[in-house]
Amino acid sequence: MKYYVFSQEEIAELKELFLKLPLNGDGLVSKRLLNDFIGELKEGTEVLTLSDIYFLKKQVNEELSSGDELIDLGEFLKIISRIKAREDGVGNGPPSVSSVALSPPSPSSPPPPTQTQKSIYSISTAAGSTHTYSIDERNMFAHYINNMAVLRGDEVLKEILPIEEENFFKKFSDGVLLFNLVNAVKPGTLSLKKFEPVPPNKFRFAAAETLATALQGCKRIGISLTNIGPEDFIDCREHLVLAVVWQLLKVDILSQVALNKHPELCRLVKENESLESLAYIPAEQILIRWVNHHLKKAGYPKQISNFGSDMKNSEVYTILLQQIPGVPIDEISNNPDLKSRAEKVINICNSLGCDVAIGPQNIIEGNDRLNLALVASLFHKHSGMDLPSESELAELKSQNAMLKKRLEEMEEKVRSANTTTTIRDRASSGSSSKKSGLFEKIGHTIDSGLQKVDEKYHIVEGGKKVKEELSKKVQQVISEHNRQSPEKKETKEEKRERLEKQLADLKAKSKKK
Repeated sequence: MKYYVFSQEEIAELKELFLKLPLNGDGLVSKRLLNDFIGELKEGTEVLTLSDIYFLKKQVNEELSSGDELIDLGEFLKIISRIKAREDGVGNGPPSVSSVALSPPSPSSPPPPTQTQKSIYSISTAAGSTHTYSIDERNMFAHYINNMAVLRGDEVLKEILPIEEENFFKKFSDGVLLFNLVNAVKPGTLSLKKFEPVPPNKFRFAAAETLATALQGCKRIGISLTNIGPEDFIDCREHLVLAVVWQLLKVDILSQVALNKHPELCRLVKENESLESLAYIPAEQILIRWVNHHLKKAGYPKQISNFGSDMKNSEVYTILLQQIPGVPIDEISNNPDLKSRAEKVINICNSLGCDVAIGPQNIIEGNDRLNLALVASLFHKHSGMDLPSESELAELKSQNAMLKKRLEEMEEKVRSANTTTTIRDRASSGSSSKKSGLFEKIGHTIDSGLQKVDEKYHIVEGGKKVKEELSKKVQQVISEHNRQSPEKKETKEEKRERLEKQLADLKAKSKKK
């Protein structure tokens, strides 16, 4: 089978196209959604012609057996590489020296990664799939972890840190670094553990145990781990390790984008919103809103919706830096060369204390992860917004207190519902079948209501409504049971009282006689 060899520019264009797809949280897209997206493409590009688009849809249908089957960027590139190398020659192009060769794997073992211009690695697996990852992202992750103060001061990690570029994945293979990184991102997620040296013959077992615990911690703080397990870290599956590490670092990076860290964020509340509603907006969206706040303030005609393609020409960075007094903006805005402009942006950000390992090419190519890290650092160092006034601060504290009270009330309601469920479980064990059936219905109703609290309503805004709805449903079940069972079964206590009364009546009659 033939494979087309992509140039660096072609990979960048295809990656940008892939990022426009309706991806899930793991950066994957289903066959059905991919087909829908392809069907909407009306114009071809230099790398993906109209003819390629036609064959792409056909190839996707042939290769993916289910509409819900998921593919990543590597699979996407691999499919297109075969299309462009098809025997009819349509869309074929000459291989480039600085390209990623998407060649099929050898039948024995997976070949080593192919490096392209020190930017992208392409990995062919034994199963026939191809995965890619960015070397620049790996290096930025290493730089970020090495500079996390809480990790630098950890005695356990003295032999592990600093991470070097060539041993990045090996450093995560025993689980110790991942375990400590989870606790660094969210302190207290995992119980402190003493790590002892492990002999080589027991390494895999000990590493699997530590990694399993660390990955459980990842789940607790919302990290997506679809099809990722301890063996992926032990065997250094690069793209999967990076996927987990990035999610952890993203949580840490965006932890500063919060009202309790930056009260001036209250300036971003829109007219139809309350300050309370800002607490429910994802931090990344708040960061985008912050950027757009400064763009609008500067009279810039556009707004951004992402940290990828919208950041390519450095114009957004220029406006963000403009709100900081004394920054030489003219050096950036008057420079027509994109690379030189991006270099000046990075140099200025570094001088302002934004220590993010990002290169000019990452900005030009629209690397959303590295751009997000740089923008978040710039926000934390220089938000460019006034702190709230005394009256605004008082309102902020009042709303926070109200929110806290409502959360406590809702937690109490959930606890009460759980208590009712426990009582139902105890009562149903030794009662009659009809009574057991009643409690079973009530318990099911309570469980359904609690599930709706989690799935369909905000814990603050929807809790009250759910409780009322839940009470109505429970009452309906009880009423229905009473209608179906008009005759109430006599309890032991009632039977004892009835017999005692009968005995008393007999004694009274005998005395009269």
